[in-house]
Amino acid sequence: MEPQKSLLEFIPINRKEKYYTGTVLPMIVCRDNIRNISRIFKLAGIDVEGSFEELDDKDVIFYTEYSLKDSCVGCFDQSFLNTLEGIDKFSIPDILIGARFKDRFYILAVEAKMFQKTSFVELSRQLKKQLDTAISPVVQCLKMYYGSSAEVIVEQCALLPEQMIDFNKIYGQTHMFKVISWEDILTTFSDNNGCYFYRILQRALEEYDDKISKKSLDI
Repeated sequence: MEPQKSLLEFIPINRKEKYYTGTVLPMIVCRDNIRNISRIFKLAGIDVEGSFEELDDKDVIFYTEYSLKDSCVGCFDQSFLNTLEGIDKFSIPDILIGARFKDRFYILAVEAKMFQKTSFVELSRQLKKQLDTAISPVVQCLKMYYGSSAEVIVEQCALLPEQMIDFNKIYGQTHMFKVISWEDILTTFSDNNGCYFYRILQRALEEYDDKISKKSLDI
């Protein structure tokens, strides 16, 4: 009997960015009860002491499409809420990961692209707005609770397919922000290669040339 083909042969793989940031990445990074979550911090260039393996869910947040403005109803006084008015859907990072470890707080904000062709110039504008309007208030929340001397380490990064990174370089695009690739995720979490969502990411990157948007790059 001939083996059955994958359902992906009949139902094309999802091209929506939110699927990869809201489902695929968390299922890879947070596998085994978040014990390996420090890997993505290190991948983004944050100097983490230790591996976070002893952390549990009260020490970690992993949010996708997180807006403090939408989430803090009933939590703060009106004067603080007024500072959040600049937050809109364009200033919300795709992923916000926080960890409390050895009296330090680590915040990693990730803006990811998969099949939407994007220039470093566009990303730079987007990351700047996210830092000013969406990430800084999160840091302020921590300092309101733990005191102004609390040590909060913040990093932003763009998460892109390697081919998109190479495409920007061909056009002479430079960047001042940290860039990691989806391929880096596969390498860093290679012990998850038996995971369904790990294989989905592999498949998406294999089909990148066919699935990438055809619009010209705005540089």
